[in-house]
Amino acid sequence: MVSENPESLIKADSTSYTLNNQMTRPPTIKKRISSGGVIFRVSENNIEVALVALRGRRSWCIPKGIIEKGEDPPAAALREVREETGLAGEISDKIGWISYWFFLKEEMVRIHKTVHFYLLKYIDGKTDDHDDEVDEARWFRSEERRVGKGCRS
Repeated sequence: MVSENPESLIKADSTSYTLNNQMTRPPTIKKRISSGGVIFRVSENNIEVALVALRGRRSWCIPKGIIEKGEDPPAAALREVREETGLAGEISDKIGWISYWFFLKEEMVRIHKTVHFYLLKYIDGKTDDHDDEVDEARWFRSEERRVGKGCRS
């Protein structure tokens, strides 16, 4: 008997997956390294940070992306912030890094991702000049920050 929903035949977790209740190969493990930054400016005695909206403006996130071949984390952070927010900045400090795992069910791949974050002081640019990877870029006063849980991948 064939299920009407083929997805119900596949069950996956972080170590293996089953197809039609039969154990198959463990998922492939891949590493991804990204970099991003919090760009800020002082405006009217208040600190503002630029965030980017993803997924139909449901999540506001810190701009970040994959480090390209030959690029170091600080250079990638500057590039990603510029591309995703339309804003140029200079690095004033490294904030730190985070590391987490996620699973791409459709590819049966387990991803170990590390993201480096930097603090950037705004130099110039306009948030309207962001690329097509994000829905919107906008300045928020520091007490308004709205970083969402949906910004992991």
